[in-house]
Amino acid sequence: SHTTHEQKDSLYTGSPMRDPYDEFTRLLPELITKTKLEEGKFYVLEDNLKMRSGPNLSDEKLTTALKGTKAKILKCGRYEIIDSIHSRWVQVEFESGAKDKDGKSFDAKKSYWCFGGYLK
Repeated sequence: SHTTHEQKDSLYTGSPMRDPYDEFTRLLPELITKTKLEEGKFYVLEDNLKMRSGPNLSDEKLTTALKGTKAKILKCGRYEIIDSIHSRWVQVEFESGAKDKDGKSFDAKKSYWCFGGYLK
């Protein structure tokens, strides 16, 4: 009867049993991320937020977007913990007419990345 049980298990999962711990660590970032971030959706900046040329704190700072600005996520990047917030880096675009901290329009030709932990 033990063999039938094992067969049933592999049929049920559609694959050999995966290590539950591996599954857990794979899913953990999504479970504890502050806001569920989805590509193609609009979010609002909860705070003034630095925009960078790539998904790292070491990437060039392009400008600062103002709290309350609406941004659309184009791409979800790597996962990181910053200021005790678990989230992903995201590439965003802004609504036309949106202005940065210095009152300048965002450059449509540039890639703007920010930490997603301050989007809601």
